[in-house]
Amino acid sequence: MRIGRLFLLLAVAGMTTFTACSNDDELTVTESTEQARPVTLDFDFNLSAGGLKRAGRPLYSSQALQQVNDMMVYVFKENSGSYTYTGTSYDITAFDNAAATGDENHSLEIETALTDGSYKFLAVGLEDATTYSPIAFTANTTTLEAAEIQLADAQKAGEFFAGSTNVYAVNAETQSLGVSITLTRVVAGVLGYFKNVPYQLIAANGSMKRVTKVAVQLNQNANKAAFVAPGTELTFGDGSAYTELMSIAFDDQAAKDEAKNIYTCAEVTTGSEGNPAKVENSFLVGGYSLPCAALTGKATMKVVLYAGDEALKTYPVQMESSQTDFALSRNTFYGIGHKEADNNTTGEKDPDDGDEDDPNPGEEDDPIDLSKDQIITITVNANWEAIHDLGLGNAE
Repeated sequence: MRIGRLFLLLAVAGMTTFTACSNDDELTVTESTEQARPVTLDFDFNLSAGGLKRAGRPLYSSQALQQVNDMMVYVFKENSGSYTYTGTSYDITAFDNAAATGDENHSLEIETALTDGSYKFLAVGLEDATTYSPIAFTANTTTLEAAEIQLADAQKAGEFFAGSTNVYAVNAETQSLGVSITLTRVVAGVLGYFKNVPYQLIAANGSMKRVTKVAVQLNQNANKAAFVAPGTELTFGDGSAYTELMSIAFDDQAAKDEAKNIYTCAEVTTGSEGNPAKVENSFLVGGYSLPCAALTGKATMKVVLYAGDEALKTYPVQMESSQTDFALSRNTFYGIGHKEADNNTTGEKDPDDGDEDDPNPGEEDDPIDLSKDQIITITVNANWEAIHDLGLGNAE
């Protein structure tokens, strides 16, 4: 479903819809018909993913690839010192990737009409529009600073890019505007790479119980909604509950070494899409989170080992500074364990290629060993703007 049909755009009296094409790209324009002068908008879209070379989806390393399939552009006009949504939007269909790609550029020409004044343009690009609730910006009310997007019910975060422009003036002399928009990730990426997952652990009642799942959890203030424009991140709830970001499940048929009390799997030296290279007895999972502010005294993330619904062992995730109540920043990659990027064509581990996509080129894979208590380190890729080392605190 195209994002333009999914999003609930305000039906303003006098709205008209038309299409225009340039450079073989398609778009649908919805705009108000208040008194305005004709203006040609020459859009130059740059989706800045930070990496080009390799495949690796879903999130199996710190590679900064993207797959934006749906994009909208919204028009905001200056009003009493703030930029407010005008009710005009453009449905861009150029970003419709059949496969994961990195940086991407499109040029589009739009014939439209704008009243005199100062404008900013906001672009929002998604991988899957059904992941997020319909955008309902209200004409003449929603400001650019307050514009936000929410996750749909029971959905987990997916790729989400956004970007806004500098100020563009429309007056009697204006015939065309060259509008340049660079979109960057709004979401954070999180990788979980674990080895030697215990087969059994002692439960609270003293009995031995089989580990059925390793879950990476987020404080309930995370993963709910985000401002589209960068700024102060949203905070939800009191931090008393956690939601599951991603997990690795083990059924009773899973391979195991009862003598070593661990789940087992063979080393994968030549990986493929969906089955990346990894070391022996290791398990890999990745996902996205919307950014969130920290809650003082509340751990932002946890790694929990479960037997059914019973938590057998819990590790609070921490920064190298031992801080557990940290913010999750947009366009930032957090890795619990280190996963070396795989070769683009063969899927082979390639630790010595010096690839600029990797924050620690030449390092071997280093998954977190869950058979012992240790600090679990989380890293952040520079192509995602920042790198952070996180770890697991002492098990609870």
